[in-house]
Amino acid sequence: MGEWGNPAALLLAAGRSTRMAGTSKLLRTLWGTPLVRRAALTLTEAGIRPLWVVVGPDGQGVREALGDLGGLFIVNPNPEKGMASSLAAGVAALPVESGSVLVMLGDMPGLSAVTVSRLIEAFNESARSICLPVHGGRRGHPVLFDLHRHREELLSLTGDRGARDLLARHPDEILEVEVLDAGVLLDIDTEEELGRYQGEGEGEIRLKREKPASLTEALGVGKHDLVSIVGAGGKTSLMYRLTGELFDRGFSAAAATTTRILPPSPGDGAKLLLSDTFEGFEERLKERPTAPWVLGERIRENGKVYGISPAFCDRLVKEGLVEVLVVEADGSRRLPVKAFGPNEPVVPAATTVYVAVVGLTCLGRALGPESAYNHERMAALTGLVAGERITADALARLILDPRGLFAARPERARGFVFLNQADDERLREAARGIAAKVLAGRSSLGGVIIGRLNGADPLEEIWRR
Repeated sequence: MGEWGNPAALLLAAGRSTRMAGTSKLLRTLWGTPLVRRAALTLTEAGIRPLWVVVGPDGQGVREALGDLGGLFIVNPNPEKGMASSLAAGVAALPVESGSVLVMLGDMPGLSAVTVSRLIEAFNESARSICLPVHGGRRGHPVLFDLHRHREELLSLTGDRGARDLLARHPDEILEVEVLDAGVLLDIDTEEELGRYQGEGEGEIRLKREKPASLTEALGVGKHDLVSIVGAGGKTSLMYRLTGELFDRGFSAAAATTTRILPPSPGDGAKLLLSDTFEGFEERLKERPTAPWVLGERIRENGKVYGISPAFCDRLVKEGLVEVLVVEADGSRRLPVKAFGPNEPVVPAATTVYVAVVGLTCLGRALGPESAYNHERMAALTGLVAGERITADALARLILDPRGLFAARPERARGFVFLNQADDERLREAARGIAAKVLAGRSSLGGVIIGRLNGADPLEEIWRR
């Protein structure tokens, strides 16, 4: 039986990569991140710390790849003796008070942190001393062991069969947990496997990274476009920055909302224009203003701008009163992430560019009303439960679910994801993982943008198929 709480995490990263030429396979990159770092990030995202990493005598590259994750490194002096030698070396170094250990391979980039959390939960609730995932009838990794029962057996392992012999000796002690995550079966041993996974093989998904010069370029916005922005974690900032950029390029561009927003502040570089009739907008929009307009119907008692109707938005573009209209189409109460509630979002039918925004600062926070707008709906879409940490995998599911952030996208609109608040390398790496999963699952997207709308340069990179 596993002990309540998290086990010690043992990441095996001392392999010799005999089937891959050149650089250690663990240091080969997948969408910009070394394989071993992707595996380690899965464990830390699941909340497991400290992370114990078994490396070989020449493991400096792995140390550097994981240096900022707070890993504790164990040297296996003889990795040529097989995986069992790394497993035994790792278990020998664990504190004696460690009650259980989760063993994971360093070349498993597709494993979900949610799956790891599920395994730990099942293990803690079981009376059995070994726990492993099963997908499609096949056993996978990682594997959990109760160290009170199996420490000595793990220390005596030899050869390259890992713990298979131990498992064979204790069939009645094994808890098999059915999972939907095919990543439990995937470890990368050859160039061909790496190529298939990252989409470089024939007929597979190919992703490319670009550094656009502007938001306008990244989204491909031009004359007669109506841009609808939904989600949370930067919608208003994106609306103002994109509108200002278009205005500076000479476009007759305006911003608007179909819900409610705060009036523009001096730093937003925009002016408020209110009217409850189309004709009220018509006269003023024929003038060339000194700054882009923000269109609304009226100011409410709470000081917020009450938005214009979707039909107004459609008509403004169709009749040429503005060349480009950028619309904030739902609210989020300044939270970094949201799921749509009833009657959300309010997207104009003439929308040609649809952007779903997600704030990356939600990662690692407990799912609840202080971290996510409509958190109960988000739980239903992502499989998380209230109080669970929000993970990159959960955000990818929120984007990909047919009821998720693209549920309101008009059929002909070009779709984009903007992963905002990528303020450090840890968040950028998480964003790249989200981008890879989203683009693999949604072939029609124009791209996934990673950026910082509060920075001087709002764009880090864009990933496209």
